Amino acid sequence: MPQTSSAPGQQSAPEQLNYAGAIYGSLLAASTIIGTAATADDLPEPGQLLAAVAVTATVFWLLHVYVRVIGEELPRGHRVTAAVRRAAALESPILAAAAVPTVVLLLAVAADEPGDWTAATSLAAALVTQVVATWLALRATGARRLAVVLGVIVSIALGIGLILLKALLTH
Repeated sequence: MPQTSSAPGQQSAPEQLNYAGAIYGSLLAASTIIGTAATADDLPEPGQLLAAVAVTATVFWLLHVYVRVIGEELPRGHRVTAAVRRAAALESPILAAAAVPTVVLLLAVAADEPGDWTAATSLAAALVTQVVATWLALRATGARRLAVVLGVIVSIALGIGLILLKALLTH
């Protein structure tokens, strides 16, 4: 259900889904996977990757909620509890996008998969989530087909850039 935006006592207007949060959450997960893999002496265990992605996504989500509450919700006159609930809901796409590679990591831990397969698969899941979120965001704006294609190409280029960065850091 779309969130609404209004000050107390004003008519509510529906808000668009936070696609930026979904794109951000997927890039955050991908970057965390790359950073964790790059700083490990050996390939990190799937459990290490799982913990890194889950904790990082949760911390960044909490930071976004805090910033939204302080910077937007309270100045609009919302009560603290309502402001926190609203901000948590509006920023939830960060967690939702990070959940995709997190589920892959959970399955890898349960199946006792090797670290190299797990890192590659969870990174791919994060990057596919990013591209899909970009496509959905551009489609929701009513962008022309060329703009959607160009946006998806930029999204893919960002993903390739992250993969190249991983290659540089780990070799």
